[in-house]
Amino acid sequence: ASAARALASLGPESVKAVPALIKMLDSPFYSDRDAAARALGAMGPQAKEAVAALKKAASDDRHAEGEQRSHASSAKQAAREALFRISGE
Repeated sequence: ASAARALASLGPESVKAVPALIKMLDSPFYSDRDAAARALGAMGPQAKEAVAALKKAASDDRHAEGEQRSHASSAKQAAREALFRISGE
């Protein structure tokens, strides 16, 4: 998750990491999903290949074991915000 946060600070220059970030969106840990979505959103339209995965993450009802629903909800919100930044959806 910390690597995804570092990528988010790089913005569009981090586009080569999109495939790895897409995989992180399917992590069982909300912190990974949240960080990946934020990094993708920071890339903006250059991360357009992540749109389908972000849509799935934005509606993901899984909750990581032992974590509160609010944390999972935060990851879903980060995915929705990333979608808006990337595609205006």
